[in-house]
Amino acid sequence: MDLKKDQLVSKLLETENNVPTKIASVKSLTDYANLAKKQSWKQKLDPSTRELKSKAIKITGTVWSDAIEKSLEENNYVHIPKMDEPVYIDRPIIVETGTQIIAHPETEIRIIIDEVEHCLIQNNSIVSGQEGRIELCQGADRDILIEGGIWSDQRNNGAGPQGFRKG
Repeated sequence: MDLKKDQLVSKLLETENNVPTKIASVKSLTDYANLAKKQSWKQKLDPSTRELKSKAIKITGTVWSDAIEKSLEENNYVHIPKMDEPVYIDRPIIVETGTQIIAHPETEIRIIIDEVEHCLIQNNSIVSGQEGRIELCQGADRDILIEGGIWSDQRNNGAGPQGFRKG
């Protein structure tokens, strides 16, 4: 048992040591603000109280999905600075080998929820583990760093099981 634990720790340290360091010249997410869209949508979950309402309420915010995607496309890195309002995304952020997402610890990244819900972050090269535990295999994404931020599916206030019902 201890040998497996030592091997796991060794692999984790090896992965951590191989994660590329932040590139100083990379732009901030706000440098891609021209790709962000001010939008309105309806949802039954009140984001301020995190309570389900019987009737859908109108939410307005800035959707940054295209800006995040462009930064990742150009740099495989995105820096999300401290923002005054939540950074809304309308689809999962797709990460691949070497991706780095660094968010200010007080910035909330929220996915817009609807009838079919999605995860906030998804690997580009998904390796299914439905048949049980899997080993890191050829083709799997590696060396991904996600640091900081408050990541919210708007369902559970950061505690307990996800509120996903569909999707």
